Amino acid sequence: MSLYASRMMKRFASLFIIASVALLAGPGAADTLQAARLLGTWRLIYKGNYGYTFQFYKNYRSVCIIHLNTSAVIFKGIYSIEDDHSIRINIYEMKNDCNSFSPSSRTGFTKTSSTYFVFRAAFPGGGKTPILQLSPVRMVIDGRSSDGYFEPEIRLAKSP
Repeated sequence: MSLYASRMMKRFASLFIIASVALLAGPGAADTLQAARLLGTWRLIYKGNYGYTFQFYKNYRSVCIIHLNTSAVIFKGIYSIEDDHSIRINIYEMKNDCNSFSPSSRTGFTKTSSTYFVFRAAFPGGGKTPILQLSPVRMVIDGRSSDGYFEPEIRLAKSP
């Protein structure tokens, strides 16, 4: 084996090990997902009122709000834990609201069909504030793929 081939094999082996460790350390390497840890309100708000709010309740109801500066899109649904690291939210109502910061979640909703979101979920690391990391897997709104609604990775902090 030539010196060049030997170096290439070492590089390949190094990259393979790094990639394997990265895959194992990604979402899913943390603890098994439990409904009790999901309960509550989780937020990620950027400058200018852009961001996300997820609310998970004991009765498996959920509310997902996408904040879009001066407006918001609100989705109401029922969540379930599909496997140890996935959350599925079956959406039954949605609406656009003119108030981005505190949208009304009571009236003005439109019934939806064939609408659901699937996220890989994890609770990474320690720290004072719990973090919920969501990675979108599949987004379907009224039977059509809508993968552009969410960022590739959303790190939400638990609200008090």
